[in-house]
Amino acid sequence: MVTFALFISALCFVSAVTSSGEVPAPAPTNVRIINPPSDAPKGLIVDDMTKYYGAVESFDRNRLYGVISANFHVADMSAQQVENTFTYLYKVKEMIKNNPMISSEKFNEALASSFSGKTDEEKFNAIFDSLMSMFNNIHHMDKFLKSLKWESQLTEEDRKKAVDYFKEHVYKTDGNVDVNAMVAFLKMFFVPESYFYKLAISYDDYVTAKHLARVNTFVTPDSLTVPPEELIASIEREAPPQGDSTVLPGTGGQPQQETPEARPGAPSLPSADQAPQGEGNLHGQPSKPAETPKPTGPSFTFGGLTVA
Repeated sequence: MVTFALFISALCFVSAVTSSGEVPAPAPTNVRIINPPSDAPKGLIVDDMTKYYGAVESFDRNRLYGVISANFHVADMSAQQVENTFTYLYKVKEMIKNNPMISSEKFNEALASSFSGKTDEEKFNAIFDSLMSMFNNIHHMDKFLKSLKWESQLTEEDRKKAVDYFKEHVYKTDGNVDVNAMVAFLKMFFVPESYFYKLAISYDDYVTAKHLARVNTFVTPDSLTVPPEELIASIEREAPPQGDSTVLPGTGGQPQQETPEARPGAPSLPSADQAPQGEGNLHGQPSKPAETPKPTGPSFTFGGLTVA
């Protein structure tokens, strides 16, 4: 099991363009980063996504709940933490299915077949190894996109760099790449209130709790632990399908512009200095008052600048 280092990073600059057209200076949101990634991402983000999707799908829901419950409880974690993590696991699976960057056809039940014959421990590790690899690779993509020259719109030179990055680190394709979809993906996944981010924090809390409890072994439940009915009901309420606002790799055609906020299921963005409710800045300090974002019209902001 990997031990994760924690630090606070100025990440996910979020600001809104004022009605006068001026671009305010970006202010950082305190975001807890887990296991800071290396200078270069490892593997493709799509591979992390398919591995995660298949590993979760390979579990019977009752069995996965029992595995999470047994291993979290032996690390002295609460029943609420078990239920939260179980919920986040399936919510992230739906986020992957409905992501704005890669076609949903890549993610289906057939991916579970690659885990046939695997043990509970192997499938459990596959879920969280792919989660953390995805987290680190998405963090690298976030840093890369912020390094580009965002003016009134992305320059053609930097747009090509973003397309090349996508094909090298996200998904190898000969089809069209919508750079705006990469930004929408970050706004959906890489903000503190997203289920993806919350699941990464939950797993990091579990790793820390295991270390403190001096637990070094995986626990295989010897009896069926059935999750509460209301918990299963909340998971089965799938997010509504998201409309196609981007050109998916290999589909051709022209991209259609849409703000991420208008996409069903996408999380609302935090204000400049806002930390997730109930978490403060993860060091026990209260968060600063939130600022109300202003409407952005047919474009959206990234790195403090408007993406047309």
